[in-house]
Amino acid sequence: MEIAFPKLPNNIIISAVLISDLHIRSSTNLPAIFSKVEKLSPSFLFLLGDNFTKMTIKRVREFINLLTSLNPPLGKFAILGNGDEEELFLSIFNKAGVHLLNNEYCLVNESSLRILLVGVDFEAKNISQLLASLPSSDLSILLSHRPDVILSKGDWRKIDLVLSGHTHGGQLRFPFFGPLFTKSKLPRRYSQGLFSFGHFHLYVSRGIGMTKIPIRFLCPPEITLLKIKGGNP
Repeated sequence: MEIAFPKLPNNIIISAVLISDLHIRSSTNLPAIFSKVEKLSPSFLFLLGDNFTKMTIKRVREFINLLTSLNPPLGKFAILGNGDEEELFLSIFNKAGVHLLNNEYCLVNESSLRILLVGVDFEAKNISQLLASLPSSDLSILLSHRPDVILSKGDWRKIDLVLSGHTHGGQLRFPFFGPLFTKSKLPRRYSQGLFSFGHFHLYVSRGIGMTKIPIRFLCPPEITLLKIKGGNP
């Protein structure tokens, strides 16, 4: 998936791998997932929330070890989903060298670029104040587990790209109908993929795992490699 921003220099290419809705359970093949991520060699790794369905000490240790083994040059960043307990995941991410963005932002410098990363929790109740406090940047990326965050009031002129999950792409999709459920207030057509809303883009990941019904139908799991480029599309 490529997104071009005319305001960025033509020679700029920044890559990010998005992992959303892992919903780790006993059958989840974590080594295979992280092996794929490593082979993609991204600049960033973004974890978009809802990491476990069934949590055991063994699986948590495996998750930490695999996350620790990944070292993208611009860093590893995470937000919380509705199934993630803050104190627990703050500890997990600290051990794995992952920066948890919980209603906060940070600036990352890449060459001459200032990249602003913003992360909100599931409810994003204070997003209006957060948006108002953001500094200037060359590129701003907001991480939110729910795509519904774009319905929130605030100065969205400061955001270039929103990355979300939560919907599982519907998990069950049917011809001529689309997703059965999306867990989102947005229209069903926004359950997966890339969308443009004037000055900013929204990308909604189908995610990897499953909840409730452990089945995907016409809705395969995805690990997204996103390439951000300068210049026109």
